[in-house]
Amino acid sequence: MSSFLKSAAVKTALPYVIGIGAAAGVTYAAYRLIKRVFTDEQELEHENDVAEVLNNSAPDGSTRPNITEAEASSIAQTQLMAMEGFGTDESELFDTLQGLNGKALQLVYRKFGLHPGWGGGYWPSWAGGYNMDLFGWYRMELDEEELAQMSAIWAKAGMQPSREQLGQVSPVAKALI
Repeated sequence: MSSFLKSAAVKTALPYVIGIGAAAGVTYAAYRLIKRVFTDEQELEHENDVAEVLNNSAPDGSTRPNITEAEASSIAQTQLMAMEGFGTDESELFDTLQGLNGKALQLVYRKFGLHPGWGGGYWPSWAGGYNMDLFGWYRMELDEEELAQMSAIWAKAGMQPSREQLGQVSPVAKALI
């Protein structure tokens, strides 16, 4: 053995290093287990929510979305990207929602979920942002005229992103969150 491994400092520190490594390993294993449990619960909850959206009819009479879940996820992501950062691509917001029936709009809302934002753009929660649904983002990003146009689109789904509901969530939206 080398003289370094025989030194008193190494012999004194070695049990601490091994203990810290073991504690870190146990902590990481516990984290992965807890994450898996909560992720499974969130996925099951998400599947149940999507099933609920698909099983009830929308105010426009639609009983099934006219898009797939993957398309709804893509549209929801496009909606977020059009509003993130500086400026808003209003034409992208409206264009991606054209032709969707009420059930499809409900599915897009559900797929959007909650994203942190504050003061006109994306802010992570650690930087003071707070989670907002799609309508919260609309209220933050759109002016009165654009918000009225958006409300007309979402009326097919029985959901209204109006300023009167600022800080409130519509009953249909609440059921989908």
